[in-house]
Amino acid sequence: MSQDIRISTCATLVFHGTKQYWQIETTHFAPRLQYFWGVEQMAEIPVISNRILHGMPAFIRREMGQKALLQANRAIGFDLELTEGESCFIPHAAVIGFVEAAARAAGEANFGILITPMMNIANYGSFGRYVFGADTLGQAIERSISGLCYHSTVDRMSVAVVGDEVRYSYVFALAGRPGYANAACAAAGVLLSLFKAYLPP
Repeated sequence: MSQDIRISTCATLVFHGTKQYWQIETTHFAPRLQYFWGVEQMAEIPVISNRILHGMPAFIRREMGQKALLQANRAIGFDLELTEGESCFIPHAAVIGFVEAAARAAGEANFGILITPMMNIANYGSFGRYVFGADTLGQAIERSISGLCYHSTVDRMSVAVVGDEVRYSYVFALAGRPGYANAACAAAGVLLSLFKAYLPP
């Protein structure tokens, strides 16, 4: 005579101030797991949308060959191209590693400057659609700042008025780390794409 064994699981999203946690409870076999996948655990490894490198694998294959693409994928430990049609997050370190490996394969110290023209916030999935859903440049900048937390962790964007200048800045989570220079140039291309979309040529 068989006996049905039922395991009931309850998952609740718990808010503590501005932080959220998964609280998982099982009635059989597994211990109570509290604060599983909490925000503080996620923030230990800064992550960013995989869309940040949209089109990059195809560009490397076309301009530098399949071997260069394999070297770049090997540097980050996974095939970036497999994530292209998906919406997921990758470590910031993977972004730097991929771009740096491509730069070495190209033998070009200023690789970041070469890829700047292809960088476009419009390729960033729902984040890009949200930003470009704005009617004006000012609104688009506001949206990029307020929505950044849905695109990446730890990164920061801001606007500052200094004398007669308005400075729109982006701080990458791993700014200053080895290999960051090429990623910084690519990021500048993303910021420029925002202005190009709203200002006359």
